[in-house]
Amino acid sequence: MPLDIACGASPAQFALIDELDGVVRALAALGDRILEVTADARGFAALTDWQAKAAVAFHERAEEWVGEISSLYCLTETARVLAAEARDRTALAVWEGC
Repeated sequence: MPLDIACGASPAQFALIDELDGVVRALAALGDRILEVTADARGFAALTDWQAKAAVAFHERAEEWVGEISSLYCLTETARVLAAEARDRTALAVWEGC
């Protein structure tokens, strides 16, 4: 028997749990993509010819950009953890109400 039939939880509670679970998955995917992009940018910077002034300037700007993008990972991971905690609190409230 499904949980939503077995206890008095509202459909809105189950919808919220599903929605928060989707947010957690999306934020995890975003975090993974941020890490991929920063690795790619570091690779591009490493391939430049350090003898040319333009290459040195590119490397400096690329490293700055990588630092900025990398800092987004921390924010994304924090948001993912908070969404997971909200999902788990909601699910626990549903289970406790059964």
